[in-house]
Order: sequence, then C-alpha cells, then structure tokens
Amino acid sequence: GVEPHDYEPSAKDMAELQNADVFVYSGKGMEPFIEKMQNSIRSEKLTYIEASKNIEAINDADPHVWLNVENAKLELLEIKNKLSELNPKDAVIYKTNYEQHAKKLDELHVKYKESLENLDKKDIVVTHEAYGYLCDAYGLNQVAISGISAENEPTPARMAEIIKIVRDKHISYIFFEELASTKVAQAIANECGVKTLVLNPFEGFAENDVPKNYFDVMEENLNALTTALKN
Repeated sequence: GVEPHDYEPSAKDMAELQNADVFVYSGKGMEPFIEKMQNSIRSEKLTYIEASKNIEAINDADPHVWLNVENAKLELLEIKNKLSELNPKDAVIYKTNYEQHAKKLDELHVKYKESLENLDKKDIVVTHEAYGYLCDAYGLNQVAISGISAENEPTPARMAEIIKIVRDKHISYIFFEELASTKVAQAIANECGVKTLVLNPFEGFAENDVPKNYFDVMEENLNALTTALKN
C-alpha cells in the first residue's frame, strides 16, 4: 500500500528484524533505507542478501532490474546461493525450487522476446521512469512523463513535449501504475484522444489488493504491451 521509493520501516519492523536470521532486499537503490537499517540494527546473526549484487546496472538511478526477466533469474540465483551457504542442510531444497522457477523464467523471457521483437511500434509512454531494464532487454523505448519517482509532477513544458510525442508517433495508449496518481496520465490521454492501460513495475500492491506473484504480473504486463503496440 506504500510507494516503495518513499517507504521507511516502522519501529515495529526494526524491532522484529533484531530477531531475524536473513534480510533479503533487491538493491541498486530500491531500498533507500537499507544503510540506515544496517547502522541501526545490532544483530550478529542477521545476514543481508542483496539480490541484484551480480546484475550490471544500465542506469545508476533505475533500481527496477527485475523487469528484465533474465535479471529476475539472476536475483533468484543469488538468493539460492546465499541461503545454501547459510543453511547447507537444506541446499537441495533451495536448488530444486530455484530450478523449477528458473525454467519458468526462461520460458517467460522467450515469450517476451517473441511477442515484442516483431511489432512495428516500439515507443511506450509511461508515468514513471521504471522500465529501462525491460525496454533494454526487449527492444523498446520508454518515454517517461516523470522521473524515477512516480510522485514527481512534470512541468508544463514536459507535458507539452509528451503530448507532441504521442501525436507524432501515433501512440494509442498511456501507461500508468496503480500505486501512483493517474491524474497526469489521464490528462495527457484526454488531450490526445487516446486510452490508458496499467503497466505494473511490480513494486507493491494497493492496500486492498490480493497480491499476485511475479509471473502473473509479468504476463499481464506483456498483454498490456502487445495491446498498446499493436494499435
């Protein structure tokens, strides 16, 4: 229910972490609170696992590495390896679970490549500059209304620039996300006479939503992308 770039652990969260064995986080700046947490929690048994440790950054400001499905697999591998080191007696379980999910990720990656590579349109207009890794992996180009933070309001000049791009490139859909305000996306869509669609960066869920897993969200995103880029 919270935009993750603004999230801060509560005092209760911090107290519970004193008793934890492992804290897994994505990294690459996704969790700005992590350094403060590490300095605050004095627990010799707590191990931190940075899932994106072995992923090459394409943009130092963009932490959304998992939207490239191959990166999600690398994060999974890092978690599996570290848990196996910490708890060798269950290493076979971690390996089995990793292999099952890695296979599904390979299939999803191929589906993305095959679905998107032959489409004539490649430009997507998004409210939030979160899709650099997705676009880099699958040959798309993101045009972001605001920056890395979904809450930043674009200037009037940027709004005019986006409207011109939408018209010049015959873009049919403006993408928004559920955790951020839809006001700007809708205003541009109304001005250009186009539609809106959800593109989910998989950062979190609205407070009353039933959480979905990564595969469900990425399948929905692929359907949204193909709908937008075919029209």
